[in-house]
Amino acid sequence: MAPADQLGEAAAQLDAERFVGRTAPLAAISASLTGEAATRIIHVHGPGGVGKSALLRAVGRQAAELGRPVIRVDGRMVGATPEALAAALAPAEMDDAVLLVDEADELAPLRFELRDLLVRSLPGSAVVVLAGRRAPGREWFDDGLDQISTEILLRPLDPDESRELLARYGTAEPVDLDAVIAWAQGF
Repeated sequence: MAPADQLGEAAAQLDAERFVGRTAPLAAISASLTGEAATRIIHVHGPGGVGKSALLRAVGRQAAELGRPVIRVDGRMVGATPEALAAALAPAEMDDAVLLVDEADELAPLRFELRDLLVRSLPGSAVVVLAGRRAPGREWFDDGLDQISTEILLRPLDPDESRELLARYGTAEPVDLDAVIAWAQGF
């Protein structure tokens, strides 16, 4: 690994090197990024600690490699008003934008405003990935949105992926990896 100029770059390099698995979700999202799929709004959901944020970071890297502008929004940082939401999403109002919204559950009180802003403000070439613990509500599949929306339930890593993840983090022997993997249950 080449030395990074900034701490954030160092963290991003390590994050990319340590990312494991998620082949099927990444393939589905990649098909949207490359235009192979009509899906433009993707809801990633699953329990806390399952790797939703790590998946969003991997999607961001993939989108950047494709030359697409990546806009990241943390739902915890958006004010609880329609105006604050509109301001947070405004940078994504450009062709080929990839909007990654982590902690989307925090925007639940504004879910209809969020849906309407995305539908009205973003170009048809945009891809939106919303990540949260809860499955998307019906409003994301009404009025024809079922044609461009999908959901991905993120499950815990399987034992082989967990073993690879631990190896990438440099887990030293003689740790009983099977015991650690069983304890962590893929999280």
